[in-house]
Amino acid sequence: MSNPNGRPSGKAPKPETIDREQQVVSLRRQGYTWEGISNEVGYSSPSSSREAFLRASRRVLREDLEEVRNLELDRLDFALKSIWTSVEAGDTQAINTMLKIMERRSKMLALDVPKPLFIQQAPPPISVEELERRIQKLLDDNEIYDEQP
Repeated sequence: MSNPNGRPSGKAPKPETIDREQQVVSLRRQGYTWEGISNEVGYSSPSSSREAFLRASRRVLREDLEEVRNLELDRLDFALKSIWTSVEAGDTQAINTMLKIMERRSKMLALDVPKPLFIQQAPPPISVEELERRIQKLLDDNEIYDEQP
């Protein structure tokens, strides 16, 4: 299911919706036109068939990506387990490998959030007279005098 922006709404589609979308995908792969698919599956228009195809494609792509991500995380877990004894023994090469594994996991899971930038606004401009007054105050406070040789 999609909201008006075409993004997933977060709700799982009904099984009958998934079945219809799978029919659309199958017919499209067989070379059916959008109009032919609409007639065959019972959609009101060719654009409805196309939307069903796109929804199914996005869902499959998301599921495939999640599966690949989980597989890669499992591989990282396996790699870390295989060197853990060496890490505990203080083997510097194993520790460096562990850090690389941790860095990769952090990137995959987006754990390294960039630090927010703090932009300080420039102070408002001051008059020449105010600047001279402030300079004189600094000179007076620090007892710095202009001595002529």
